[in-house]
Amino acid sequence: MLVMTQLPNAQYHTEMAGVTRDNVIATILPLFVFGLLQIVSFVLLVVVIMRNCGMRALYQLAFVLTTQRSLVLCKMLLWVVITLSFRVIHFDELFYGAYQDADGKNRGEVNGTLVLDLCAWDTHALATMVLAIMAEEVSGYKISINKGGAGVDITERMSSVGSGKCTPTHLNVEVWTSSTLSDLRVYFNESYQVGGVGYFGLSGVYTTHQFVLDGMKATPPYFPDFWKHYKTSEALIDALNVVSFKSKSKCYPPADTICADGTMGCKDNCEQTEACAERESNGKDCLVLALMVPDYDQGYFQAVFDNLDIPAYFCFIGYDGVNQFAADAAKTGDPVLFYHYEPDLFHVTNKGKFDRVALPRTDPERVKLATGDYGEHGFGIKLVTL
Repeated sequence: MLVMTQLPNAQYHTEMAGVTRDNVIATILPLFVFGLLQIVSFVLLVVVIMRNCGMRALYQLAFVLTTQRSLVLCKMLLWVVITLSFRVIHFDELFYGAYQDADGKNRGEVNGTLVLDLCAWDTHALATMVLAIMAEEVSGYKISINKGGAGVDITERMSSVGSGKCTPTHLNVEVWTSSTLSDLRVYFNESYQVGGVGYFGLSGVYTTHQFVLDGMKATPPYFPDFWKHYKTSEALIDALNVVSFKSKSKCYPPADTICADGTMGCKDNCEQTEACAERESNGKDCLVLALMVPDYDQGYFQAVFDNLDIPAYFCFIGYDGVNQFAADAAKTGDPVLFYHYEPDLFHVTNKGKFDRVALPRTDPERVKLATGDYGEHGFGIKLVTL
């Protein structure tokens, strides 16, 4: 994992920093209402003219609109401004300015502060808070914090465009580049990699240690800690049956939609490999791999499983959902397969309970080609190759 920071000469915007959902809606809503009334009034005007004055009068109205191009362009410009506003404002982000009051009535001081990007996971929060304390107490910087936002937008938030205008940041202490390098590279010209954070991140596919032991005792034996058996062992596939997962799991479906239908090939918060679609067409069930959210190692492990022809569903149940799903399985002895990463507090509190599944080795050149997409052709149709 890398530390990434904004270039010293990068243009830095703070005039919109700290926007909140409430004040954005309060500002934008009247514009939406005004625009909607304009559209409704125009439609009613056309209907009234057609019914009472005929087509000739309607042609005259069209002539007037043609001659009043400046008015029409002003209306169009209004909607362009509204659209661009929502392009750069992300309602899942929170911005904390230096010396912001506890009840959040003001955004605090932003100009002249060092803005740190804060993400949700444990190690990122810990490293960011340590840096914030050192920067303020030792070096004398005033610190602002931007919390939230997609990991693939890290460099955009350090740039002079897009989210860099509304939630500008100077530094992110923990950047996972393995499957998002193509997205990060778009804005690389305004940021750079400082170096390693001092520890290494490792994401992967995990199962319970007990499931590995049970598989070794089976007849014939199968090995849940090795990828090839997920393709060849009927007993292993049946043990991780997606039908059972969907009908019995406390974590599925998630309370809120995590992966909307049509996004990255999702259907009912799940994706599917082509091998799984073929297996289902023959009347057989597939296994299931529990994932957190689409932008964690975006599309990467889905593409790996698809390229290995493993008949699998990938169901998104959130970070807390995966933790609960895996912890429950460790207690009950139920077989599970799930995505996770290290370092993370989950692996500290559940030490020795889970094993990492060995997948085929790759190389940096192939990883660099990862697009970060999956399911571009729809549910259960292969496209991505790693």
